[in-house]
Amino acid sequence: VALISGRTNTWMVPHVFVKMEVPSLAVVWAKPIESPLIGLEKWTPDNTDSIAVSDHRYMLHSAGVCRDGKWCQGHQGDITQVLNATTGEQIASEGKDWVASHSCKQM
Repeated sequence: VALISGRTNTWMVPHVFVKMEVPSLAVVWAKPIESPLIGLEKWTPDNTDSIAVSDHRYMLHSAGVCRDGKWCQGHQGDITQVLNATTGEQIASEGKDWVASHSCKQM
């Protein structure tokens, strides 16, 4: 399995998380990574996604700027999203849309 995560460089367009078979690199699934609070597309240079892997879950840590109109508007924040390894669907009950102010990578 090969996992790729990245941004689209377009504001308000979600990140993408892709699972591929090896060695063919055929796409198993490609899912958007979105947060109702954090715009992952607008960030400082350390906006790199970190991925943790287990048998049944993939965890993605990323960071961005709080969306306009939200209580944290314009402030930096980070998220943790958990995906089902088989389907790529987000498991909302296991992820968090606002972990801390700023990226944990800055701390």
